[in-house]
Amino acid sequence: MKRIFVLALCSVGCFFGTSAQSVRENILRMVLENNPTLKSVRLTNEAAYWESRSGITLSNPEVEFGYQSDFANDGSYKRQLNLSQEIDFSVVSGRKKRVAVAQNALNEKEYQKSSKEVEGEILQLLDQMVYLRKKRDMYIQRIDNSKQIVDLYERSWKNGDCSKLDYNRARLSLADVVASYQTNYLELNSAYMRLTTANGGAAIDTAGLGYDETTLPLEFDSWFASVVDSLPDVQASMQQHSLYEAEKKLAQSYWWPKLTAGYQSERTNDENFHGLNVGLSLPLWENRNSVKAAKLKVSAAEAQTNIRKQSQHDAIYQLYSQARELEKLYATYGESLSNILEMKALLQKAVEAGEMSLTDYLVEVSTYYDLTEKLLDAEYQYQQSKTALVIYEKF
Repeated sequence: MKRIFVLALCSVGCFFGTSAQSVRENILRMVLENNPTLKSVRLTNEAAYWESRSGITLSNPEVEFGYQSDFANDGSYKRQLNLSQEIDFSVVSGRKKRVAVAQNALNEKEYQKSSKEVEGEILQLLDQMVYLRKKRDMYIQRIDNSKQIVDLYERSWKNGDCSKLDYNRARLSLADVVASYQTNYLELNSAYMRLTTANGGAAIDTAGLGYDETTLPLEFDSWFASVVDSLPDVQASMQQHSLYEAEKKLAQSYWWPKLTAGYQSERTNDENFHGLNVGLSLPLWENRNSVKAAKLKVSAAEAQTNIRKQSQHDAIYQLYSQARELEKLYATYGESLSNILEMKALLQKAVEAGEMSLTDYLVEVSTYYDLTEKLLDAEYQYQQSKTALVIYEKF
């Protein structure tokens, strides 16, 4: 049998340099800036900000002018001028403004929460693209290797050194790898299209993209204690509590009387009256039970914050545990691959020396490819679980 040349496969455990991390961060920064969903939220928050600024000032002053005459009889007349301004102590004390400030801060926290959700989706998508590219490179090398085997067996079949069955078997093996490559191409193209959609339709240069290079924290509880108050979901809950506190103080201020101060003038043919007037609006019935309701909201928000912290602890701990197990699985596959590489060298020598049939070779080499693919899968699953933690904080 003719000697079969088998291409050496590159290791799938290659690491990207610091430039890969920079590419990843630059892409993320670009997408977060151009993302249509986040743009919409930013515009909504801006509109809400200016809307909140319109209700924190005193009401408009009132001006009333009247003129009455009796020209049909003696020509007498009466002219009146009234100026008044309502003074709301909830405005004067700044409590309405503090509610508006707290509401705008809550809107900002909700935006940050949405931004983190989009960031997580984009990072997961980038991981998928890295994974699919690594599989693409593996398929390319398998195709090159299979093509050389097909060429060799075609020549051997024509020379009568092998059966047509062996030749067809080599062609089927090549077709199978090509089909896998084409499927990978479609998946990679779909992932890139989703990325450009998230970027507002603008193209993105993803050359040099790699997995995130950060490592998991060695100990979970101390790490979680250092980041729990910065988690977007917890921060939004804490800000909701602050808003309810401001609303409680505002509700308390509604029990202060509203003062109306003004100037009044009345002039007739013979007399001229003018002076100041003051009025009070007594809050006897209108805001009844509002303070009690506001206090209950504060208590509920405080309890909700504690619930959020616990639920985030449990969810993130589950992600952390999963990432640790996947990290071990990835390391196990990596060790197995290094062992089987030594066997692959012996396999190649046996094929080149004509000591192994095509059937035996395909069976043996498929073990290497299967392990390579499992290694890629394990690495991808580990990176996905790690990315779910990275969005909370760079460790």
